Amino acid sequence: MRVNDVMTTPARTCYVDTDLGTVAGMMREHDSGFIPVVSAARRVVGLVTDRDICIVAASRRLAPVHISAAQAMSKTVHACFPDDAVGAALASMRQFKVKRLPVVDSSGVIKGVISLNDILRAAVTRRDVPANEVLATLANICEPSMVTLRNDTHGSVETGGEHEYQLSTGTADALCGTGDPGQGRNGGTAAL
Repeated sequence: MRVNDVMTTPARTCYVDTDLGTVAGMMREHDSGFIPVVSAARRVVGLVTDRDICIVAASRRLAPVHISAAQAMSKTVHACFPDDAVGAALASMRQFKVKRLPVVDSSGVIKGVISLNDILRAAVTRRDVPANEVLATLANICEPSMVTLRNDTHGSVETGGEHEYQLSTGTADALCGTGDPGQGRNGGTAAL
């Protein structure tokens, strides 16, 4: 089975200058947890999730109508092609721990979206969707991400050696659960 056999079309999209209140309304109207952000040429330039809207609005203490999609979107886009096998889309979802992928053509123009829900619905009625791959993908996505926290002068977060984020010592202490910001602790883990 191919992605274009189960993907949702048309893809609901927004632009970088669309306000998050409008994006949230689109999500509610279309029962979707993410909206691809596109350029005027319909190329995918980012993604906004319901979680992004909540975190950005709460952390900035602004109403979503006062925040643009560009301010909340993830610029890292993992996508697939319409003629990809569903198994390849599932592999990408597992690798990047996402439940949805925009479906694009070779120029990056949006053609639709495929979600784990689309694949699960197809698995109920079709025999060519491997149930074990669907379950493995869901289990992988649900697995919490673990990071190692290390307090030094500035505090840092290591994520498997791929990325490191600098934190204030108080933030690192809070995440490590010492309950005593600034007192220092030489490590710990937290699920993020």
